[in-house]
Amino acid sequence: MRKWMSASDRVTLVNGVVTEVERQFQIAQYKSVLREFGVETDRAGEYLFYILMEDADDDSLAALGRHFRLETPSEHPLAPKVTLETERNRVEVNNQEMNAVTEGVTENRLLDVDAYAELISAETALRAIIRLAVPNWMNDLNSSAVASLEAKLAEEAKRRDGIQVSQDLLDYTEIYELQTIINKHWDAVKPILDDKKRTDVYLGIIFDVRNSIGHSRPVYGAERLLLAGAAGQIRNQLARYKAHSDGPQRHYPSLDSARDSMETLRDRTSPTLECRMGALLTRRRRGSKLATQ
Repeated sequence: MRKWMSASDRVTLVNGVVTEVERQFQIAQYKSVLREFGVETDRAGEYLFYILMEDADDDSLAALGRHFRLETPSEHPLAPKVTLETERNRVEVNNQEMNAVTEGVTENRLLDVDAYAELISAETALRAIIRLAVPNWMNDLNSSAVASLEAKLAEEAKRRDGIQVSQDLLDYTEIYELQTIINKHWDAVKPILDDKKRTDVYLGIIFDVRNSIGHSRPVYGAERLLLAGAAGQIRNQLARYKAHSDGPQRHYPSLDSARDSMETLRDRTSPTLECRMGALLTRRRRGSKLATQ
């Protein structure tokens, strides 16, 4: 596996690619997209960061970066030797960049964070945590609350009549409702989120920025960085929990998603996974496809 990027460039580029893939594609599509750029992996799609960091070579990462129009480093086989003077200059430039952030220069690449994409990723991770730890979350709702969620689902299906919308009512909850579920069932989610006070801080950051986005107010650089940090920590906690809880089963294949001939998609987060009689079920693994008619 060819790796010619510096550690800093590699981590920066991986973070950018993860943001773009999560923004533009569904989890079930991740591995197909990556395969087009030569990235082969046995990991599930939700481990996107680890796939790119550990299974992708730098040529594939650079190709992904150029595709998503990210700032992508070039390979320099004859790179100049690093001296004390060049390292001192690099440190000075980095200090100037950090000063620019402090002064509010928004063009600095450290502030090039998509606040909306980070918000979506944070809410998606929180819902995934609830699905894992509190599968019977609807038992806490009264009939009026359930009816409200069902009305949201019906409205979504009406407005987006060209696609199959999610049938999971958890996808139609607001973030404050997710917080209520997490607080009420903290003992269940504690193995994932670990620290209650820290989790409250993360959710507070997400609430503050979400309110600004919802009212079309500008989100400034420091706020975007705080949101990215909170969202990233929640995603990492979820990924770490899954990695430790899979046990020996992580070495065996699992059915992540299925799409029938009517373009109905069900993934592992769906309450049920059903296919109509005679539907075409495809499963892809490392470039292969098995079809059952």
